[in-house]
Amino acid sequence: MAYRLAGDEFAVTCPSGDTPFVSEAIAQAIRALTMQGFTFGGASHGSVQRNETESLERLKQVADQRMYEQKTTRKSIGVRSSVG
Repeated sequence: MAYRLAGDEFAVTCPSGDTPFVSEAIAQAIRALTMQGFTFGGASHGSVQRNETESLERLKQVADQRMYEQKTTRKSIGVRSSVG
Protein backbone atom coordinates (compact mmCIF):
# COMPACT_ATOMS: atom_id res chain seq x y z
CA MET A 1 0.00 0.00 0.00
CA ALA A 2 1.19 3.50 -0.80
CA TYR A 3 0.25 6.56 1.26
CA ARG A 4 0.86 10.23 0.55
CA LEU A 5 2.30 11.85 3.67
CA ALA A 6 2.75 15.43 2.46
CA GLY A 7 3.90 17.23 -0.65
CA ASP A 8 6.19 14.85 -2.48
CA GLU A 9 6.62 12.40 0.41
CA PHE A 10 5.06 8.97 0.33
CA ALA A 11 5.15 5.90 2.53
CA VAL A 12 4.88 2.37 1.21
CA THR A 13 4.09 -0.54 3.47
CA CYS A 14 4.99 -4.04 2.44
CA PRO A 15 3.70 -6.61 4.93
CA SER A 16 5.67 -9.40 3.24
CA GLY A 17 8.91 -7.50 3.86
CA ASP A 18 9.83 -7.67 0.17
CA THR A 19 11.84 -4.44 0.05
CA PRO A 20 13.63 -5.48 -3.20
CA PHE A 21 10.19 -5.56 -4.85
CA VAL A 22 9.46 -2.03 -3.62
CA SER A 23 12.89 -0.81 -4.78
CA GLU A 24 12.30 -2.25 -8.25
CA ALA A 25 8.85 -0.65 -8.43
CA ILE A 26 10.43 2.73 -7.65
CA ALA A 27 13.12 2.15 -10.29
CA GLN A 28 10.44 1.29 -12.86
CA ALA A 29 8.51 4.46 -12.03
CA ILE A 30 11.66 6.56 -12.50
CA ARG A 31 12.40 4.88 -15.84
CA ALA A 32 8.81 5.51 -16.97
CA LEU A 33 9.09 9.20 -16.06
CA THR A 34 12.35 9.49 -17.98
CA MET A 35 10.86 7.78 -21.03
CA GLN A 36 7.97 10.27 -20.95
CA GLY A 37 10.38 13.18 -21.17
CA PHE A 38 10.81 14.03 -17.49
CA THR A 39 14.59 13.87 -17.80
CA PHE A 40 15.22 15.83 -14.61
CA GLY A 41 12.91 13.68 -12.51
CA GLY A 42 14.31 11.62 -9.73
CA ALA A 43 13.56 9.96 -6.45
CA SER A 44 15.31 9.07 -3.26
CA HIS A 45 13.98 6.55 -0.81
CA GLY A 46 14.83 4.92 2.46
CA SER A 47 13.63 1.55 3.59
CA VAL A 48 13.57 -0.17 6.93
CA GLN A 49 12.40 -3.56 8.16
CA ARG A 50 9.94 -3.62 11.05
CA ASN A 51 12.29 -5.76 13.17
CA GLU A 52 14.99 -3.04 13.00
CA THR A 53 13.18 -0.68 15.34
CA GLU A 54 11.45 -0.68 18.68
CA SER A 55 8.49 1.50 17.67
CA LEU A 56 6.50 2.64 14.66
CA GLU A 57 7.63 6.23 15.23
CA ARG A 58 11.28 5.11 15.15
CA LEU A 59 10.53 3.11 11.98
CA LYS A 60 9.51 6.31 10.22
CA GLN A 61 12.55 8.18 11.56
CA VAL A 62 14.98 5.52 10.31
CA ALA A 63 13.38 5.39 6.84
CA ASP A 64 13.41 9.19 6.66
CA GLN A 65 17.06 9.37 7.74
CA ARG A 66 18.06 6.81 5.10
CA MET A 67 16.12 8.66 2.42
CA TYR A 68 17.85 11.96 3.25
CA GLU A 69 21.26 10.25 3.26
CA GLN A 70 20.54 8.86 -0.20
CA LYS A 71 19.26 12.24 -1.39
CA THR A 72 22.44 13.99 -0.17
CA THR A 73 24.65 11.40 -1.87
CA ARG A 74 22.62 11.61 -5.08
CA LYS A 75 22.91 15.40 -5.20
CA SER A 76 26.63 15.42 -4.41
CA ILE A 77 27.45 13.11 -7.33
CA GLY A 78 24.90 14.65 -9.70
CA VAL A 79 22.73 11.58 -10.22
CA ARG A 80 19.13 12.18 -11.30
CA SER A 81 17.63 9.23 -9.49
CA SER A 82 18.71 6.63 -7.04
CA VAL A 83 17.15 3.38 -6.06
CA GLY A 84 18.73 0.65 -4.02
